Amino acid sequence: MYPGQRCHFVRDGGCSIYETRPESPCRQFECGWVDVDSPFPEAFKPTLLGVIIVKTTWRGQPAYRLAHAGRDLNQAELEWFMRFAQQTGRPFFYEQNGTTTGYGPQAFVEDMQMKLRKGLPLFESHAASS
Repeated sequence: MYPGQRCHFVRDGGCSIYETRPESPCRQFECGWVDVDSPFPEAFKPTLLGVIIVKTTWRGQPAYRLAHAGRDLNQAELEWFMRFAQQTGRPFFYEQNGTTTGYGPQAFVEDMQMKLRKGLPLFESHAASS
């Protein structure tokens, strides 16, 4: 287990070891949905959405990885995130059918293509700071 990687304890409905989950990375992890300034609606709670909103950055600005945690996003949910990215300039990665895809401005797409060519990780996950 490490931040941003789908955990083998995730089951339909959430974490199967929630009460006894380890301090690192689990208890230290902050889902983007629970942030004080979270822009995400109640319907995007991970146990309802089936996706965990993982905070990351791109060029020092907020970005997100929508990590699979039970199901792929449906078209309406994906379109919501696309509108959100267009309005805020915050790109995101999402998983559909086991494939990770990025969505954001052209500069973001170019950065991701360069990282792929160089074999660099596309995104970094951020654990909560103490």
